[in-house]
Parts: sequence; C-alpha cells; structure tokens
Amino acid sequence: MHKIGLRKIFLSSATSRLKFIKSCDYILGSLVARLIPAQMPKSPPSSVERLLVIRPGGIGDAVFLLTVLKSIKLKFPQVTIDVLCQARNAAVFASQRQVINQVYDSFADLRELSQNDYDLVVDTEQWHYLSALTAYAMRTAVRIGFASRPLRQKFFNQAVHYEDDAYELENFYRLFESLICPQDLKIEMDKSFEVTPYLKNWAEARIPSNSVTLSVAASVPERELSLEQLTILAQGVSSRGFCPIFLGGKDGLKKSRQIAQALKSAEAQYFVGKTSLEETAALIKSSRIFIGTDSGLMHLAVSVGTPVIGLFGAGNIRKWMSPGKAHWAVTENAPCSPCTAYGYGLPTCRGAFPCLRAMDLEAMMDRYLERLNV
Repeated sequence: MHKIGLRKIFLSSATSRLKFIKSCDYILGSLVARLIPAQMPKSPPSSVERLLVIRPGGIGDAVFLLTVLKSIKLKFPQVTIDVLCQARNAAVFASQRQVINQVYDSFADLRELSQNDYDLVVDTEQWHYLSALTAYAMRTAVRIGFASRPLRQKFFNQAVHYEDDAYELENFYRLFESLICPQDLKIEMDKSFEVTPYLKNWAEARIPSNSVTLSVAASVPERELSLEQLTILAQGVSSRGFCPIFLGGKDGLKKSRQIAQALKSAEAQYFVGKTSLEETAALIKSSRIFIGTDSGLMHLAVSVGTPVIGLFGAGNIRKWMSPGKAHWAVTENAPCSPCTAYGYGLPTCRGAFPCLRAMDLEAMMDRYLERLNV
C-alpha cells in the first residue's frame, strides 16, 4: 500500500494552496481519528431507500463513480441517490438527473444534509480524512468507506479493502458490494454518461463529422502536453484528414491562443473555456476519437462511448485506463512511471517529464488514426 505522509505532501507537484489543505487534512484528520471510538461493525439494511454518496475530487473520479451509481439505479429504481461533492465535479452528477436526485456541493449544504435521514452513507474518497469525518457526522445507521489507512477505518461500520493498482472502477464496485453483488449485471463505463438529444444535435451542428477532440490542459503539470506536442498533434490530425477540436477549461485559454498562433490554420476549432461540461461531453461524443493525457476529459470521453487514445506518462495505466477494445493506451514505459498515488504527483525528474515528452506522437497517429478507416 502506498503511504502518503507530510513529507510526500510537501514534495508533491500540487499547488501551495492544495498542499496546505492536504496537510491540514492529514494532521487534523489523524488527530480526530485517534480520539473517536471506532464504529461498531454493521451490515447495511435489507432495504435501502435513501442513499448518500460522498465524492470529493475531480471529473475523472466522478465519472467512474457515476458508472456504479447508474448500476445501482438500474437494479433498484426506488433508491433515492444524493451526492455530496465539490464544485469542480458537481456538473458530472447534476447533468445525470435520471440517476442522481440531489447534488450538494458547498459547506453551506452540510447543515441541511446533517438533518436528513439516510439508510446508508458511502464515502468514496480513497485516502483523505475530511470526507470520512463528514460521513461520521451524518444521521445514518451504517457508514461504508475505504480502509486505505488504519485510522480511517474507525469512521466506518464497514471498511472496504482498497486495491492500489486495481482498475478504479472495480474498486468503486467493491465499495458498493452490499448493493451490487459480483454476480449482478454491472454496466461498463462506456455507457455511463448520457448526452441529451438536444446537446447531441447542438454538437453535430458545430463540428464536422471527421472531428478529433484534443484536450489542452491537465490539472497537474506531469500530465500536461507541451505547446510543441499539442501543435504536432493538431498538424498530424489535420494532415490525416481530420479536423482538430480543442477542448478544456478556462485554465487552458492561454495555451489555446498559443496553439492558434502556431498553427495559423482556420480548420482547427477552439472551444477551450467556452463550453459547459455537458456541452464538452456532447462535442466529444460527436467526434471520431479523443486524444489526451490521463485526465478528467479522457475519462469523460470513455463514459460517452467515444474511442480514446490515452497518453500515459506519470499516470497508472492499470488503474485509470479503460480496458475496452475501442480504447488504446500509449506509454513510454519510463522506469520512474507511474509516479502518482492518491492524487499526489511525486515526480523525481524535476520537471523534465521524459515519460510524456519522449512520446513519438507521429508514430502514434500513424498506428491508431488509420483504424478509423477514413
């Protein structure tokens, strides 16, 4: 099991603000966990009518979890599923109202939540303490969460084993085994995110049928393609008869403008910082293939059923790449890769990122884009 202590938090590639937050979580969470009595083991009630799921983190984790929640809803239509999450991943759940009843995404919601009675509360966070402490404070008879560290187990009536290198979708399914047993029919991630007919038509009216969607930015530097690499991808996609479509949040606006200046091509289209998550999902679904690093948009692409070329540098392929036949993982197999654990980037290359920068993108496009039979 990977162990993340204060030293690794400060050595990670996170921003100073994130390091401060994670340090507080580590120190205060450990202290509270030592002081509270351990929860007594309990089995979930035989009939679950109201379920609260806690999911901090980014888009990728939310998309994985949505797959499991959709499986639960298909098997138990009567179950009301509420989600407590962060603003940065709330749109994933809020867009899927056929599965999710209510989305809470701020500290102001905690007071209302604490008054609700739930049959079951499931904390889906893999490592940190704050979400476990929140689950502990909810009005419910049974709390379930990952036993990824010894003290964390004390917050739950059922502490579920977490596999460090297992496909993350399987970890999430394991967390809900009391509701979705291994013998039950479980949906795959490719069928989890539904795009409405309106948005499907909206996207098809804006991009050509030969589009390839490309992700501009990533949440951490070790998973972000350089300007040169993005330019190579765009030129290669265009020369092979496709139209490159650039996607991303407002944090990618600067790089998007730099790409436009470098390409000087009217064929490429830029939606960076201009679309909602649902609109971005619709654009990806309307494209022939998605190319990007291990990021939230890559997982979103898998979830809408679009073929994916996943560029893996620091990320863990076994853990985060969909095993579907329509998806391909590209890696240099650098000896220092993967260098991430529980959302912490721990590169030893001092920003050189050879695992990502050394990729032969031309060879990758020769190999995979020809499979689209254009």
